[in-house]
Amino acid sequence: MKYRDVNSPTVFHDDSKVCYFDLYLKAKDKKGKAEFRRTFIDAAHFTGVFVEDEYPIIEGNITFKIPASLEGILLVDENFPDHGISRSEQTTADGSRIISYTITDLPKRPEDIASPPALASRPHISVRGYFADTDELYKYHYDLLKTDTTLASTPDIQQSSLLDDCEYIRICSEKYSLCGIRRRRGRLPSGHPGRDLAQALR
Repeated sequence: MKYRDVNSPTVFHDDSKVCYFDLYLKAKDKKGKAEFRRTFIDAAHFTGVFVEDEYPIIEGNITFKIPASLEGILLVDENFPDHGISRSEQTTADGSRIISYTITDLPKRPEDIASPPALASRPHISVRGYFADTDELYKYHYDLLKTDTTLASTPDIQQSSLLDDCEYIRICSEKYSLCGIRRRRGRLPSGHPGRDLAQALR
């Protein structure tokens, strides 16, 4: 099992992780089995499961065990085909619900880049019911987006003839980051070699 960072090419940086397995099957009809557990500290982040995979599924099963304390949780089947996926439900003695999906002979996930978005076209199970209404959902997201915008007080840095260009840039990068150098290049006197370097960093 391997667990590493993964970044989207359209995002500068995030803390997403990927867990994956390398299985070597020596011959046709050989089988391999892998199992892992994923934990959501905040259940509201668990919003659904896609049914398809990058390979055809001959036989598969997806099971949800929903405790009685989460009676408001709903599983909504989205974009299911006419055949290949069946659903069954049962309630245990303690009030928990067990909802199972049996998958049979389901083709692999298509790779057509011109196809509609996956949520609008591919079969998936949507998990709903964490919030009573849209106002509660809005408050949840609003609290997540709160950001501390307080800036630490930092002594202003003035160019000094006692500092060579490299030392000045090092201090600026520590105090203000490279974008800070760009904002402060006007402080360098005309003809100073640091102005050319600051210009190159734009």
